[in-house]
Amino acid sequence: ALGERIDLPMHLASAARAVSRQVVEDVLEQANMHIGGQPRVAILGVAYKPGSSVTDDSLARSLIARASHTGAKISTYDPHATLPPSFPFQHRRCGTLDEAISEAQTVIIGCPHAEFDGIDFGYRKVINPWT
Repeated sequence: ALGERIDLPMHLASAARAVSRQVVEDVLEQANMHIGGQPRVAILGVAYKPGSSVTDDSLARSLIARASHTGAKISTYDPHATLPPSFPFQHRRCGTLDEAISEAQTVIIGCPHAEFDGIDFGYRKVINPWT
């Protein structure tokens, strides 16, 4: 970023990026421990923060990017945001929550929108890194 280009110490920004990378790895490890093989995962919430349509630097973007290399079948749903068509990693954009979770073994809360509170996901494993 700018601070690095002009040779300013960016300790906080570096630490935040490291934490974000570790959260992604931890979530994927939890998902793989539960499902193994070729996982079917629904990521609910692709926005950066609740109630937002901004997806830049969101947890969901990072999760999709990493999980796509594992052969996972990924579906996404967000009532506020969609990833841009230029987003390079394969996933199925769904128009409803039910469509997104219909084939999922695991549900990951990518952004904790209020719309996802209190939902019973049935037999599916739910990973919510925000709680």
